[in-house]
Amino acid sequence: MNSYNACESRIVDELISMRHGVLLFLGSGKTGKSATLFSIVEMFFSGRKKCLLETWDFDRSLFPGYSVYWDLENIPPGSVVVIEDAARVFSSRGSASRVDLDGWLSLISHRDIIVLISVQSTAILDLQFFRTQRVIFFHKRVWDTDLRFERPELQELQATANLRLAEAAARYPELDPRVFTYCSDYDEVLLLPLVPWWTDAQSHYLRDARRRAKA
Repeated sequence: MNSYNACESRIVDELISMRHGVLLFLGSGKTGKSATLFSIVEMFFSGRKKCLLETWDFDRSLFPGYSVYWDLENIPPGSVVVIEDAARVFSSRGSASRVDLDGWLSLISHRDIIVLISVQSTAILDLQFFRTQRVIFFHKRVWDTDLRFERPELQELQATANLRLAEAAARYPELDPRVFTYCSDYDEVLLLPLVPWWTDAQSHYLRDARRRAKA
C-alpha cells in the first residue's frame, strides 16, 4: 500500500495516539533520515517538550525549540527525545554504552516518553531492543553495499522499502526524494515535508561535532 495522503494512513493514526515507544529511522548516509525524523516530531509531537540526547558539543541554535540532555534519566516525563546516530549510544556489544538499556526501556514506558533514533544499520543494536518495546520502523534508502551488513531478518523488509521509495520518487520527480519515507509496519509510504528550518547545517552537525572533538 502507498499512502501519500496522511488522512488515509494507519501509521499516522498510531502516531497521533502514541504515548510512548520508539521510532527507528533506518537508512544509509545522506538519504534523509534526520530530516524525516525532525519532520515527524514537528507534525505529531510538537506539543511535547522536545529533547536532544547528545554528548558532543555543537551549535544548539541549529535545532530551535530543543533542549539538550546528556542522560536519559534527566529527561522530563511526557517528552519526545531525539537520538542521532544510535551507534554512539546503543551497541550490540553494550560495553561502550552510556545508557543502561533495560533501565532506558523502563524509563520511557513509565514516563510516557517517545524516542526517535536514527541508525544506518540495526546490526549495532542489542536484540533486546526489539523484544521489550514497541518499535516502529521508518525506512529510507539503504544502498546495496550497506544492505549486506544488515540483520538477515530485516534485509527483505529493507529491499521492499528501497523499491517502494524508488516508485514514489519516480511518481513525483519534482519533489525532493527525502520527503518520502516507508513504514514497514504498515507497508505505507508517507510524504512528509521538511521542517522550514532544515538546511545542510542540521544534517552535517554530527560530522562537524566529530571534527571538533578530534581537534
